[in-house]
Amino acid sequence: MGLPKKRKNLVILKNALATKILIDSTKTAIGVEVEINGKRNRFYASKEVIASAGAVDTPKLLVASGVGAAADLAALGIDVVSDLPVGKDLQDHLFVPVVLTGSTDIGTALPVVDLRTIGFPTLNGFFALNGTGRPDLQIIPFYMDMASPFFAFACANNFNFNDDICSSLINANQKSELFAILLVLLHPKSRGEIKIRSLNSAPEIYTGYFSNADDFETVTAGIRRIINLTETEYFRGFNSEVARANLPACDGLEYMSDEYWECYALQTGTTLYHPAGTCAMGRVVDAELKVLGVDRLRVVDASVFPSMPSGNTNAPVIMVAERAADLIIQQYYGNQNIVTVP
Repeated sequence: MGLPKKRKNLVILKNALATKILIDSTKTAIGVEVEINGKRNRFYASKEVIASAGAVDTPKLLVASGVGAAADLAALGIDVVSDLPVGKDLQDHLFVPVVLTGSTDIGTALPVVDLRTIGFPTLNGFFALNGTGRPDLQIIPFYMDMASPFFAFACANNFNFNDDICSSLINANQKSELFAILLVLLHPKSRGEIKIRSLNSAPEIYTGYFSNADDFETVTAGIRRIINLTETEYFRGFNSEVARANLPACDGLEYMSDEYWECYALQTGTTLYHPAGTCAMGRVVDAELKVLGVDRLRVVDASVFPSMPSGNTNAPVIMVAERAADLIIQQYYGNQNIVTVP
């Protein structure tokens, strides 16, 4: 059943999963198929259909509807409506943690974490390796009290690092406070892919991290920039050093060499949860977010990004949505004075 939210033209369905966009023989989107509490339902559009399931699930929805690479559709036994590179060119902001030791003469952290001491999001920064132009890297620093319960939890649950990594860093945290600096690669050259093996299972995410060697160079240069902090007056005051993570895969390499940091990046690099680009403008949708080769169908989410923004994706997605709203109003209502209700 629907839940109206202060306006007559909005209905929210709970426990509902869109499984297919209904496209007729003229290649026009006419509605959606939705599974609600295990039952299939069809809803028809009076104007158009908007897909907004994100960079991972929008590709699955389009492929299920016959919009995707012809070879991918053939493997699933789906007739081709529009042959487009849906799910290709996945981009994401990955981060690599660099952990510096701090003071050792402070008290153990209290069981209750004071979020004000963590430092995020009040501390945040961006820098270009050449000192000019758009930033190459973002830094997100976290401060951890000595023996911080937050760090132990975040290492395993937020960052999904294995026991070898977490145990070694937790051990370092038992001896000193830590500065965990997340180094974010803002404009990766590497590309991944969302693969749809079956319509009855979740999409498979192939990140493609570091498939382009240039990303190693950028991240390694960024790591060295962060390590230089240990030479500043503040960090020299307590002989700060890099907290060494236990990485068996990197044991045979010279510690802190470029080869070591490349191995380190492969072992610790993980997602900042900013997937984008899988239905990109110019490849899958046009400048008005309309799906190429299909009428009355748009995509409005991060999957339409042709390239990554220099920062978090939340605000740019909101901007895409606002632009989509303007385009839809323009198309169907022209210059009429349309008042939107917040």
